[in-house]
Amino acid sequence: TARLQTPYVRVYNEDRDVAAWFLVDMSPSVGFGSKRVRKRSVALEFVTVLARLLSRYGNPVGAILYGNQVDTVIPARSGRRHVLHIVHRLLQFLPKDARRVIETIVLSLVAGGLAVFFLKATDLLFQHTYGQLVLRSRSMFVAGSLLVISVSSLLVCILLKRNPDAAGSGIPQLKVGYWKELGYVPLRPVLVKLTAGILSLGGGASLGREGPTLYMTGGIASALSGLFGKPKRARRDGLTVGVAAGLAAAFNTPLAAITFVLEELVGDLGNRYLGAVVLASVTGALVVQAAIGPQPAFNLPLLEITTWQLYVLVPFVALLATGCGIALHKAALRIRGALMRLRWRFKWLLPLAGGLLTWCIGIAAFLSTGRTGIFGLGYTDLSVALDEGIAWRLAGILTIGKLAATILSYGFGGCGGIFSPTLFIGGMCGFFAAGLCGPWLSLTPSDQVILAGVGMCTCLCAVIRAPLTSMLIVFEMTHQFS
Repeated sequence: TARLQTPYVRVYNEDRDVAAWFLVDMSPSVGFGSKRVRKRSVALEFVTVLARLLSRYGNPVGAILYGNQVDTVIPARSGRRHVLHIVHRLLQFLPKDARRVIETIVLSLVAGGLAVFFLKATDLLFQHTYGQLVLRSRSMFVAGSLLVISVSSLLVCILLKRNPDAAGSGIPQLKVGYWKELGYVPLRPVLVKLTAGILSLGGGASLGREGPTLYMTGGIASALSGLFGKPKRARRDGLTVGVAAGLAAAFNTPLAAITFVLEELVGDLGNRYLGAVVLASVTGALVVQAAIGPQPAFNLPLLEITTWQLYVLVPFVALLATGCGIALHKAALRIRGALMRLRWRFKWLLPLAGGLLTWCIGIAAFLSTGRTGIFGLGYTDLSVALDEGIAWRLAGILTIGKLAATILSYGFGGCGGIFSPTLFIGGMCGFFAAGLCGPWLSLTPSDQVILAGVGMCTCLCAVIRAPLTSMLIVFEMTHQFS
């Protein structure tokens, strides 16, 4: 100390002050024993007595609890309270594998419940607005729909003004949260996305609910992982569980949820999250079936008679639907990028402008066809077409209208995804091609439905670029695996 002008303190440790460590086996095998006593009880009594004797004279005592791996390390300390702490941890011990399963189930139930709530809320708002207006006169529908989409779009603008991260589908933000933030997604944009998504989709914006559902369920699972003690930079497992359960509940498609997480989010079909993703997908599907029922999203007639002429049109339908999907993807992103670069004081009102342009297209299509599929998800018109068929001219009008409306709704910063619009556009492409070639090819109703399914699959795949997910999601949404 005198030479270096820095204080040095020598700490003397007595030889008898030696730390004692207990290596305790907590694997399932210690749950066995005789009729009166089990091995776990004997181990607990042994550790309690010996730890108290050692700590009585000031010796620190620690413990390492392990099952298939080291689960818990209790640092060595002295004192009676520390011994009681070790005993408490032994009594409350739960292996990491068991904790992981319980956390996965809890996160899946919460994520699935949130997805079902979002689904019911958007459907309820849409049915109480457009569903009631369509039963009245055309002039009443025109005026009422303008009021609904204007008010809902304006409210969405106000919400997104302070929380711009909640705009769009949420899939890009989800990927940023997974890859850059290692699983952390802020909770505030999730809550804003929930409110804005209900207003936007229920108010008639030509967007889908699946993207917002994945963002919300992944975000809420990330937040709950923090309550389970996970640090911000270690929540990837919770995020993947929430996304899988959310997609399975949103579409009632557990198989497609598994492949989507592995193909699109993680990018690895052999990922270590596979077991948790499978459990989460099944749990999410059970939640939606318990709340809504096992019925498919689209009711198809029984497919019986098909002809060889069907396969002549399959490549053309696939090419047409793929072209629509690529045009939707590129045009929407280009418009969105150009508008986001604008330095305009009232740029936050862009979703309102997109809603008004969507209303113009939707009204033109409604006056021409009598269908409201341009507004909202469009599932009702697509289900009717798959069940009863549709004229090719009407299918062509709805295809063009839905494509333009979705590009504008998404490009102008609306709150919603593009899964549902791509399914609608692809299905109508199939009916359009089948009806247009009807005079030259003798296609049965079953052929037309299959061509619509081909269009749905290829249009979705052109946008999300996940072929396994695109195939499985159409099969599971229709319950037609044949």
